[in-house]
Amino acid sequence: MCFELLTIGEMSHLYRGLKNNSDKKRIADFFELHPTVFTSWLHTLTYVRNICAHHSRLWNRDLAIEPELLIKPKGNWITTRYENNKRVFYFLCVLRYLLNRANPNNTMQTKIENLFLKYPTIPIKFLGIPSDGNGNLLNWKLEKIWQ
Repeated sequence: MCFELLTIGEMSHLYRGLKNNSDKKRIADFFELHPTVFTSWLHTLTYVRNICAHHSRLWNRDLAIEPELLIKPKGNWITTRYENNKRVFYFLCVLRYLLNRANPNNTMQTKIENLFLKYPTIPIKFLGIPSDGNGNLLNWKLEKIWQ
């Protein structure tokens, strides 16, 4: 019950400060992640949350606190051409990965797609979605994590 009152930053600090690595591993295992990657992702989650909470610009931004790359995913993930962990799209994939473990029936993809439809003049390429070299965006929806 106490965890419901903690901020994401407090949870991140609490996790990072756990004395026993076995406790960190058990928590990270729930998300099918290595504890080092999970720690990094929590830190980035806190950073992005603070950007949003303080009404700073997230669009077309390089993340100062980059999430670690997920080298050996145990679940559906993105291919290497999408692995620009400095950009927001990679963070959205991180968020999707975490949500798929905590709530497999989440509606994150639908909400993102609706947001893109609501603002069709905003170029989504600035999220960090790569192109094919001819300026055509790759279809991010075909990546396993988004299916």
